[in-house]
Amino acid sequence: MNSGRDGRTVQHGGSFYHFRTVEQATGFYRGIQEGKSVESCRQRWRPSLVQVAVAPRVAPLAGQPAPPN
Repeated sequence: MNSGRDGRTVQHGGSFYHFRTVEQATGFYRGIQEGKSVESCRQRWRPSLVQVAVAPRVAPLAGQPAPPN
C-alpha cells in the first residue's frame, strides 16, 4: 500500500493522519513501514486528526437498484 510522510502528516491507504509533532508522525510512519497494523499504530501514536479516504460513488448497472444514501 502506498505510504508517505511530509512533516507532521502521514498518508497511508488514501487517508491522511495529522500529528502534533514530527516525532509522532515519524513513529507512526515507521510502524506502518515495519508491517504493524494501522489500528495499533493509531493507538500508539495518537493522531490529532484523521481524514479517511472515501471511495468514489459509481452509477449502478442497468436494472440494479441505486445504493442507499
